[in-house]
Amino acid sequence: SQEAAYRMAVERAAAEPTVGLCAMAQPEPEAEQPERVVMADTDVSVGIEAAGLLHPGLLELELNHCRLGHIGSLAAAPALTRLELRDNGLHGSIEGLEGLSALESLDLQGNRIEKIGSGLALCANLTYLDLSYNALSFKKPEALSAEYLPNLKELFLAQNQIKTWRGLGAVAPSLTQLDVGNNRLKVIGPELGRLVGLRRLFLGAQPLSHTAPLPDLRNA
Repeated sequence: SQEAAYRMAVERAAAEPTVGLCAMAQPEPEAEQPERVVMADTDVSVGIEAAGLLHPGLLELELNHCRLGHIGSLAAAPALTRLELRDNGLHGSIEGLEGLSALESLDLQGNRIEKIGSGLALCANLTYLDLSYNALSFKKPEALSAEYLPNLKELFLAQNQIKTWRGLGAVAPSLTQLDVGNNRLKVIGPELGRLVGLRRLFLGAQPLSHTAPLPDLRNA
């Protein structure tokens, strides 16, 4: 009969599993954020922070040729150990690195940076620093002293506007490699002799008129 068929249909529907509304409404888990971000030839002129690239678990950030005019605050990525911002439009002094006490490698090659300022004063764990192909004149070279960078091992300053060795003697004795090629140095001063750990020295083309004794690099 129709009544019996209706009753069987109701019983069959009740026996089938149903999906609760609450289960359907549960949000999907958030995607895991990367520890390493690498971008090149991308427009990030709005700024690193505004582009949403920073998070607490970020360890490495590489943005080359991305039209950056300034670094801005990187406080949202306190665990950052490596920062590479080559061939951008960075100018003026180095800024935005406050709070990056874990930073070990900094590469700002190919910008228009004119002075170091106090931007590296809190980066005590830095071991690798590349400031080649900028516009540094080294008016305040104490910014690279062992007081601020006690663990520095590799320093690249090629293709700048450096005229003096003043301050290089204050660089940490842990320095093993120094590149000052193609600057405006006229003399090699005694400051180099204080870098007792130096193993590799690159002078490149310089308008040298006087050379002081070079450090002993025979253990290189």
